Amino acid sequence: MPIIFIKLFIIKTMDFLKIFSKPITKEVIVQIISEIRMQPVEFQKVFDLIFNENNNIAWRAAWVVDNFSRKNNDCICDKMKVKLMDFSQTVTKDGHLRLCLSILLNAGLPANVSGEFINFCFGNILNKKTAVAVKALSVKILSKICETEPDLRNELKVVLQNIDIQNYTAGMKSVVKHFFSDFK
Repeated sequence: MPIIFIKLFIIKTMDFLKIFSKPITKEVIVQIISEIRMQPVEFQKVFDLIFNENNNIAWRAAWVVDNFSRKNNDCICDKMKVKLMDFSQTVTKDGHLRLCLSILLNAGLPANVSGEFINFCFGNILNKKTAVAVKALSVKILSKICETEPDLRNELKVVLQNIDIQNYTAGMKSVVKHFFSDFK
């Protein structure tokens, strides 16, 4: 009887905190995503780092989760989405907020979206100091909410009609145009 040797691969757990403590590249993100695909339990560790007190670590973790969630939107449960919505309302850095909103858009919104989060998105659109990318994502999120809460459509329509869209980027103009084409 022949002896069969089985080669065991022991995948070392990545130290994401250490990795995110330094600048990362797109190539590093691809490696981390590959690791998460091999060991899905690692996703929770990266997701939890979005809430780290160190803005750089939190932003880098959000960057990875955003990239991962584009093709794996089912990895974020409603509990995680609610936590992300609540956290988004406290984020002070535009880039970090943009990534948090993008993750929510990729993953889909939970069944029950709080009135506070809806007001937060409206506030993003109306605040002149809010980054344009955050405004655009807020419009997209509110548009998604309008699919299940049609009463909000008229409110969003009025808000978008009253902003001076000519002063915005082509991307923001496109998002608003898309909303109005869907509104008909």
